[in-house]
Amino acid sequence: MKKVALAVMVTMLGGLLVAPAQASPPEADRERRRPSCASRFDHTVRQRDAAFAARDVDRLMTFYRPDAVEIDPSGAHHPDRAAITAHLTNLFTLTFESTFVERQRVVDGCDTALLVLDSRFRIPEFGVDQHFVTAQTFTYERGEWKLLLAANTMLPA
Repeated sequence: MKKVALAVMVTMLGGLLVAPAQASPPEADRERRRPSCASRFDHTVRQRDAAFAARDVDRLMTFYRPDAVEIDPSGAHHPDRAAITAHLTNLFTLTFESTFVERQRVVDGCDTALLVLDSRFRIPEFGVDQHFVTAQTFTYERGEWKLLLAANTMLPA
């Protein structure tokens, strides 16, 4: 009888010990997908940067969410993708030089990502030379990384 009771207890305890591992597949799945999401983020950033360098506003805007927000170093606020599109369309008519040096990158699984850039923007013909930090927050939706917020803050030139 003791052997049967012990066998039942071991079986029950074994089931309890296994249950938590089985109860958390979403977390295990998230950990398994993490490298894939980071790799997709790298690809997205490269493609987005290429669109900016090509001054291709239509392609560039595919990397933005419809409710994206951008705050310029001047403090100008662009509250959605349509406003950002208009702003960039105007910007791309100018002859300018820009550099963006990545200072920090955080990819949190397939949820959010953050880029912090040391940014420089020059328009020699107008004597414009701006140095600013850019913080960009991305979200992952339907298998794609999309820019949600780009906030720029002026730094000493």
